[in-house]
Amino acid sequence: MTLCRFPTGTIYSLWMTRLLNHILSVIFVLVLVSIARTEPPPVLWAVDVSPDGSLLATSGLPTQWLYDTDGLEPNTRGRVLPPIVGSAAVFSPDGNWLGVTGPPESTGLYHLDTGRFVHFETDEGARGIAWNHDGSMVAISGHDGAIRVWNVADDVAKPKLVYKHRIENGKSLTGVAWHPSENKVIAIGEFVLLYDFSQEEPIEPTTIVHRPNSRGPCLLLCAAWHPSGAYFVIGDYGNHDFGDAPEIQFRADDGSLKHRFERPGAEFRQIQWNPDGTRFAATSDALLIYDAKGALLHESKVDSKLWGLAWSPDGTTIYTTNMLGEFMRWESDATNPTWIEP
Repeated sequence: MTLCRFPTGTIYSLWMTRLLNHILSVIFVLVLVSIARTEPPPVLWAVDVSPDGSLLATSGLPTQWLYDTDGLEPNTRGRVLPPIVGSAAVFSPDGNWLGVTGPPESTGLYHLDTGRFVHFETDEGARGIAWNHDGSMVAISGHDGAIRVWNVADDVAKPKLVYKHRIENGKSLTGVAWHPSENKVIAIGEFVLLYDFSQEEPIEPTTIVHRPNSRGPCLLLCAAWHPSGAYFVIGDYGNHDFGDAPEIQFRADDGSLKHRFERPGAEFRQIQWNPDGTRFAATSDALLIYDAKGALLHESKVDSKLWGLAWSPDGTTIYTTNMLGEFMRWESDATNPTWIEP
């Protein structure tokens, strides 16, 4: 097809027409190649705040980031972190280490001052990571359906794998959460696994099918213990193909069901309690704030689904991340968001 035409009648005009058409064709091809090679947009899957409230860590594609919480400017300590793809980032209780998960080669612990990397061996990488209350153990939930627990009490730089358990169906475990004062662990995926490491020899986990009457699998993405340790809260995807709405459940420390409620709309991606346990926040297609009994207090809709979630240690601020590579700072009632692009 002729893209443009000069007045005919001369060899010059015909030559110019062909030349311009050729140039435009080359430009068109280059644009297509450029589009095909365009890197995927950045995604931030997780966020965490250091125990002293001074640092903010985000994790996702393409890399890890560290920020000062005061000015929300990049922190120089973050320069020691390599440019890896991460799905979770969690500060150690002393604030010196950052636990990260992602591909097998980048799952482990980073020292924030030296950049030293302590590798955790996994078969297929991992998604969730959590420290126990005193920082002596680290648990990760793997893409291979296994939970692994390392003892780092003697030397964080020389972790000892003390427990590994793989679920029978081999499906990915999406998250893990430690009890706030005891060595009990929740691992989640299509169901809930409750582990007790307080004994010398860990016993087999309690398996909980959280939605036995659902018409299809309802993948869990988030779990959080109440600060008292008396119960925990979980949130799932629902299953829109079968008409099952996303659901939040309250369960006692033995796993028994206490309370449940559905919310039509997008899945629950993350849950976290505020420090005093009077309310919890959840990320979905909105930032949601519930009281300790599950009553909705505040809801702030967003254009892009929220992923990561963290409260400041004083409970006055909430941080979230989304699928556009942005993180946001909110007031504790889910108002006045400030958008920051890494």
